[in-house]
Amino acid sequence: MVLDRLKNAEDDIMAPIAKKLDYLNPNVITCLSFTLMLAASYFIYLGATALIYAFILLIIGSFLDALDGVVARISGKTSVIGDFLDHSLDRFADLALILGVGFSQYCSLQIAIFALGGVLLASYMGTQAQAVGVGRIYGGVATRADRLIALIVGVILQYFYTEPVIFDLKVLEIVMVYFAVFGIITAIYRFFVVLCRLHRKL
Repeated sequence: MVLDRLKNAEDDIMAPIAKKLDYLNPNVITCLSFTLMLAASYFIYLGATALIYAFILLIIGSFLDALDGVVARISGKTSVIGDFLDHSLDRFADLALILGVGFSQYCSLQIAIFALGGVLLASYMGTQAQAVGVGRIYGGVATRADRLIALIVGVILQYFYTEPVIFDLKVLEIVMVYFAVFGIITAIYRFFVVLCRLHRKL
């Protein structure tokens, strides 16, 4: 949803930066973003003042995650390997971040596992669409951009509000519930989009 609405604005913001970095291999940017996400997950797990570091790393990592594709397009360095690397590391980063939350003091592991299921199911339906020949699908109500924004906001709010805020849930637990519920909704939405596209091809 956020990704769809802000795609053009993102390119307008990223393009000038990407042009100055077109000498870089976009895969290096992808790997750097992934490394920062891993570090952020560790700081989330540590909790307390480490949440500030997690917040900063998530912002930088998310920026780089958006930048790598723009650099690849502008520099003409798009490749199948780069696409595979980007999407694969995104899934590993998702896993690390959710487990970082799940093993922290701010969320029950059961809720985090539920969230992980929703995220991976939504991601799978998006890429499975490409596998059956109808093109990759990014739409829905819990895209990766939406989730990263929710997590960034959740981390900084968790730093200031350590006690449960609603239904005996802490801030990051609420974020994980969002991941879970809207991830499943997004997966169902993508499922029916794929079916509709397949029927049109018959």
